[in-house]
Amino acid sequence: AHTEVDVPAHGRARVRASEILEAEWVGAIVEVRGGRVGVDREVTGPLGFDASPCSTVASDHWFVASGSTVRGSKEYLTLFNPFPDAASVTISFATDSGPRTPRSLRALSIPGRSVRTIDVGAVITNRSAVAATIVTRSGRVVVDRVQPYDGKGEDVGSGKDASPPTGLVSTAAIPVRAPRWIFPGGRVTAGVETQVAVYNPGSKTAEVDVAVSYEDPKLNPEVEPTALTIRPHEQAIVSLN
Repeated sequence: AHTEVDVPAHGRARVRASEILEAEWVGAIVEVRGGRVGVDREVTGPLGFDASPCSTVASDHWFVASGSTVRGSKEYLTLFNPFPDAASVTISFATDSGPRTPRSLRALSIPGRSVRTIDVGAVITNRSAVAATIVTRSGRVVVDRVQPYDGKGEDVGSGKDASPPTGLVSTAAIPVRAPRWIFPGGRVTAGVETQVAVYNPGSKTAEVDVAVSYEDPKLNPEVEPTALTIRPHEQAIVSLN
């Protein structure tokens, strides 16, 4: 199904996918016939709301450094093939118990112009940290991660502010690896835990420094970088708290 939308200069237009196509999971292609635009995807549900930029490319490699399948959480990988020909995909995971490549996710076929959604918890059970690599054997795809928390899991933090997380995360996967990543903001306060998930999907051991700066460095002592040695197809989690 498709629709046409006019976007005024210095303005915006909102399109509800549910008004165009009824399905449990949908993918969307935004094709601009004139000018250039920026596009965000917004997801709203009973557990929360999230918005993030859409992917601008299809790729034969995608990486998801962060995810969880513990009690109170679910993780979904949505694979969208925007091209007319079928794509063949293999999905592998890194967990604290080692790498996993479930047989059911080897040479997974994604028909042209279609979406397939993988319930990660159905194949990787009860893991607090799960990273994923999606590689196409033929064709190219676009990958998103959806992570809802229903408030029935373990507490985050300690004291009166501790409570199980409730919310929704919906973000695009990453099609590249890089030697440097920068996060401009993170909170360290009661009832909030900020973690940095570092995933090494390569074939060589990675030596990584996680350097943290305070909002006002002049009022706080310098923090020593956290040194990590991450073997191939493994991940490390650094809690800023």
